[in-house]
Amino acid sequence: MGIHCIKIEMAVKKMGVFFEKREYSKPVRRWHTLVLILMIVLFVIAIFYDFSLHILKYSYLLAGLSSFIDGIEGYIRRNEWKRRFLIDFAFTFLWFFMFFTLKIN
Repeated sequence: MGIHCIKIEMAVKKMGVFFEKREYSKPVRRWHTLVLILMIVLFVIAIFYDFSLHILKYSYLLAGLSSFIDGIEGYIRRNEWKRRFLIDFAFTFLWFFMFFTLKIN
């Protein structure tokens, strides 16, 4: 049982890039709370409109803006890893790519 726990602990350390505890400034925390509330509202509205992609598309935009703000804050603080900074901007690109390429008839 001890070896199994060590393997799990090593796997969790490898995933630390995505699940690390980060300290955010107050404006960024407020931004994340606002984005979370807006995304929940968008999903509720989408449920009432039969999961309309017109509405769900904007959740990609909000997620992209949130990742962009995370990347900017990481760049300003400069105490975070460069790798984390690049991952934030990679996710920003991914969310914006999904937002702009989603074709809705």
